[in-house]
Amino acid sequence: DFVSPKEVNGGARRGTAYHRVMELLRLAPLLPEQERETDYDKQVKEMIRLGRIPAEEAQLVKKEKILKFCDTTLAVRLANAQREGTLRKEQPFVMGIPANLLQEAFPQEETVLIQGVIDAYFEEEGELVVLDYKTDRVDSAEELVRRYAAQLEHYANALEKLTHKKVKEKLIYSFALDKVIAL
Repeated sequence: DFVSPKEVNGGARRGTAYHRVMELLRLAPLLPEQERETDYDKQVKEMIRLGRIPAEEAQLVKKEKILKFCDTTLAVRLANAQREGTLRKEQPFVMGIPANLLQEAFPQEETVLIQGVIDAYFEEEGELVVLDYKTDRVDSAEELVRRYAAQLEHYANALEKLTHKKVKEKLIYSFALDKVIAL
């Protein structure tokens, strides 16, 4: 289907906004349901006040979507890792890979540099869990797996080389589907 440039730009801006809020958010205060909405509002207002996110960008993030994320066991795991100091967010990396891994026709002896930013990863019991947030409007988890399995595989390889620790899980959290997807 044809998508207008305005919609593409809006989707990219929305995705950036979600990623920024998730980067800055302290999850532990949001886990108990009693003051969840109030605490979320306080945190976002503070992000805006400190100039860490523009107000118009923060408005692109639906509070209900973040609060649904807080109902997942993944949010509890992230909050625990945040408390323990093992959560890393927005981790940039650059890694060389054999060119034929990108496309079989490329020569194996050539190296291609890939770079990216890992949304989040954390350590549990000496192993790592890598997480990628997605805001794509999709109908199924399988669609996201098809689109992003290779990306998460690169993230896992980069983390294993960077940290010398095994990646035990690769996860996507879909804000469109309100769902954790294991790869």
